[in-house]
Amino acid sequence: MSREAFVNIMMDGGLDRRELVKRLVALGVAAPVAAALAERGQGAGAAPVASSAARLPAAQESDGTLIVATEADIESFDPGHAIALASTRVNYAIYEGLLKYTPGTTDLEPLLATEMPTLENGGISEDGLTYTFKLREGVKFHDGADFNAEAVRMSYRRLIDKEFEHYDDTNTAGFFLGDLTSVDPVDEHTVTFTLSKPNAAFLTLSNVYAGKIMSPKAIQEVPVAQWGEGSYGTGPFVASAWDKGISATLVRNEDYWGTKPSLKTLVFQPIIEPTARVAALLNGEVDMIVVVPPDSIQSIKDDPNLTYEQGDSLQRWFIQLNTKEGPFADKRVRQAVNYAVNKEGLAHDVLRDSAVPATQPMAPAHWTYNPDITGYPYDPEKAKALLQEAGVGDGFSTTLMIPQSGSGMMIPVPMNEFIQGNLREVGVDVQIQSYEWVSYLGLWTQGLNADVTMANMSTLETGEPYFIHFQLSGDFTPDKGGWNVGYYDNPEVTKLLAEALATPDDAQRKALYEKTWELVVDDAPWIFVVNDLQPMAFKNSVTGYLTSPSYVIDFTTISNTPQ
Repeated sequence: MSREAFVNIMMDGGLDRRELVKRLVALGVAAPVAAALAERGQGAGAAPVASSAARLPAAQESDGTLIVATEADIESFDPGHAIALASTRVNYAIYEGLLKYTPGTTDLEPLLATEMPTLENGGISEDGLTYTFKLREGVKFHDGADFNAEAVRMSYRRLIDKEFEHYDDTNTAGFFLGDLTSVDPVDEHTVTFTLSKPNAAFLTLSNVYAGKIMSPKAIQEVPVAQWGEGSYGTGPFVASAWDKGISATLVRNEDYWGTKPSLKTLVFQPIIEPTARVAALLNGEVDMIVVVPPDSIQSIKDDPNLTYEQGDSLQRWFIQLNTKEGPFADKRVRQAVNYAVNKEGLAHDVLRDSAVPATQPMAPAHWTYNPDITGYPYDPEKAKALLQEAGVGDGFSTTLMIPQSGSGMMIPVPMNEFIQGNLREVGVDVQIQSYEWVSYLGLWTQGLNADVTMANMSTLETGEPYFIHFQLSGDFTPDKGGWNVGYYDNPEVTKLLAEALATPDDAQRKALYEKTWELVVDDAPWIFVVNDLQPMAFKNSVTGYLTSPSYVIDFTTISNTPQ
C-alpha cells in the first residue's frame, strides 16, 4: 500500500467504521490492525477539521508529498495553545507572524510586516515602549478574511485582553506577552504595539507563539474551543485534517501571497517510540524523522538511500532541583550532583555525539553563551566531598520525575537511567517516576515538592534569552504562573534578568546575561546536562532541508522528488 493511499483513506471523514476497515484490508492491512486503526480514527473524530480549508485531494503526486514522523502528537492548530516543539513545527507552516527567522538562522526578517522596526526608521520609540509595524497588503487568511491592522489587533487581544468578548482565558501563549498593554491600528496597514516596560526581546516575540496572526473572522465566528481544530492563518500550508494520535495533514495554500512551496501535501505522523520511527523511515513509510535515536545514527549514515544531519541548536536538557526544601535546598548538594553526572560520557556513549555537554543555562550556539564558564566536569570524588560537607555523606533517597518521551526530549528514559546510575555511585538513591508527556506537563507545572525533588525538562530558547526568565527568575515560580518549578530565588539573578530584558544595547545585554549565567551556575539550581544537536534523517529524495538553531523546520524550502 502506498503512503498516499493510506493517507487518503485515513483522512476520509465520510467513511463509516465498516467501510474504513474494508478499504484498509483491501490494500493489504491485516484485519486486526485495520480494525484498530478504524477504531482510533473514528473515535478520534476523523471528520474534517472545523475550517473552510480544502480537504485532502483524492490523489497526490508522489513528489509533492512529505510524511514526517514526529516524537509526539501536536497539541493544537492554535498557536495560542501550542508551545511544544512538535506543535510548533506544524503551526509554523500554517500561521505567520509579522517577522520570521531567516531559514537556517535565528536572524529576523520581515514577513507579514514590510520592514523591521528600528530606532533608525522610527519603528521603535526612543523609550523602547512602542513598536510600529507597516503591514503587507493583499494578504488573505485561509478562511478568506483580509489581513490588516485590525486583524493583528484582534489576534493579540484574544490572548491578552480580558475585556475582549472573544478573550481566551485558557490560552498558554499570552503568558509571554505580559508586558504588552495595547495593539492599536494607525491606519489599515500600520499597527503600533505599546508595552508597559521596555522589552528587548519583543521583536523576537512577534515571531513566535502568540505572535502568529489568526483570522479575525475565525475569532468572531468560531467558538473558542474549536480554534485549535481549524486552519485560520495566512501561511503557505492549510490544515486539512487532524486524526489525533495518528496524523495531522496539511495541503499547499494555492492562494498563498508569497512563493508557493514545492510540497503539495505535508503529513505529520506521531511515532513516539524511537526505534519505530527509524523502522518507518527504513521501510519507506515516512520520508523524514525527527529526534533520531542515537543507536540508529550509524546505520542511517551507512544507508546510501538516507541522509543524516545534525547541527547547532538552542535547546537545553536539564534537571530542575527543589531549592526550597529537602536536600537540594543546600547549594553544596546541588553542586555535588552536578559533579556526579558524567555529561561527557552521556553525550558520547549514550547519545553517540548527537549532543554536547552543557556547562550553563544557554547552549553554545546562543549569542549570550559565556565561553569562560567551564561548568561542572565529571568528578565523583569532589561530589562525595561536597555531600560530606553538607552533612549527607551517607547518602539520601529522592525522587526524579521524568517524561517517557515528549517534544524535544531526545531519549529521556535511558538518559535519566544513566544519570540515576551516576548519582547512585556517590550515594544518592534516585527513584524514577515516568509519565506520558501530556500527563507529565500537568504535574511538572505544579512544581516540585518535598517528595519529588527533581524533574527532567528540555526547553528551546528563542534567538532572545526570554523563556529562561520564566525558569530562573524568582518572579516566576509556579504559584506566580511561571516554570521555575524548583523555586530558585536569587534576588541578584532576578534583578539581572529584568535589567537585561530592558536594555536595548546588545553588547550591554550580553555582559549582563554572561554575569547572570555565572551566578546561576554557581548556585546550581539545575543539573546542567547536555545540549541537543537536533539529529534528523530523511530520504535522499528530500532536498532543501536547512538545520536551524531554533529547531523550527521551514518546509517552504523543502522538496521531495523520488529518484
